Amino acid sequence: MLMTGKFDGVLMNKQLLGRWRSNMRRRKPDMVMALVIVFALGVLATGYAQALSGS
Repeated sequence: MLMTGKFDGVLMNKQLLGRWRSNMRRRKPDMVMALVIVFALGVLATGYAQALSGS
């Protein structure tokens, strides 16, 4: 049985939201690793700048 009417959009939105959430679950470790790398580069750059300035 096909659903017709105002609930079609709700069903489609739930399916799209489910796909988006599963993609975010898969991508979350990648985003965490990117943040860790950026943080580590910031720490290294700060240490290098302090070593150059002599303080």
